[in-house]
Amino acid sequence: MKKAILGSLATIPLVAAGVLTNAGEANAIALTGKFQLASGASDMGQSIVKFSKNSLTFSPQPVTPVSITSNDPSFEVFNSANIGSILSFTPLLAETPFLDLGKTPIPGVVGFFPGDVDTIEDGEDIFTLQTATYDLKNSGANVAVDVAISGFFTSASNDISKGRGNITFQINNTTVDQVQAKLDAGKTIDENLKFSGAVFTATEVPEPGTIGGLLAVGSLGVGSILKQLKQKK
Repeated sequence: MKKAILGSLATIPLVAAGVLTNAGEANAIALTGKFQLASGASDMGQSIVKFSKNSLTFSPQPVTPVSITSNDPSFEVFNSANIGSILSFTPLLAETPFLDLGKTPIPGVVGFFPGDVDTIEDGEDIFTLQTATYDLKNSGANVAVDVAISGFFTSASNDISKGRGNITFQINNTTVDQVQAKLDAGKTIDENLKFSGAVFTATEVPEPGTIGGLLAVGSLGVGSILKQLKQKK
């Protein structure tokens, strides 16, 4: 079972004149390579996703931070991103940019230092979503939701590169039939769903094994970091 989405095709934002940040300077060419992402956290809580038949909704808002890890030169300068608030299946659209890459004092964590969201809301080094599909699969006693995405990167110098990837999360102690029944009944599945995934640049459709090997499963400890920061406030 798959549902298709067309991302919003907004005009590519222009880079403002002035001095670029270190991340921008390192990306004065097209972004290439791959990175992994995972739920981040802010002073409002850990980043999660809500799932309905017609949409994915990411929270907290207005900023939903994710952690970024990569060994590729284009992406290793980033450690965080802001993910768009909603990916809508009906109507078929997504927030632009869907990912805004940047660098924060603590990877994937914002809201504790002045200006720590600036680089993940600056409209530079972004990923624009064009298409997506989701698939439900039984995984032991759980259901794995796999959202395949494609679109394009725009670097700080306005160079374009194609991008593909996946966002995944699990719904525990259920079956595909049970999840599908809830979706068909118009219910939203909101069970503290943390998510992870991978995005990479590609000129051709990657082999399925490549996608699976890139997916980042698990947390980078942002929950414990968030707890420590709250205790210090």
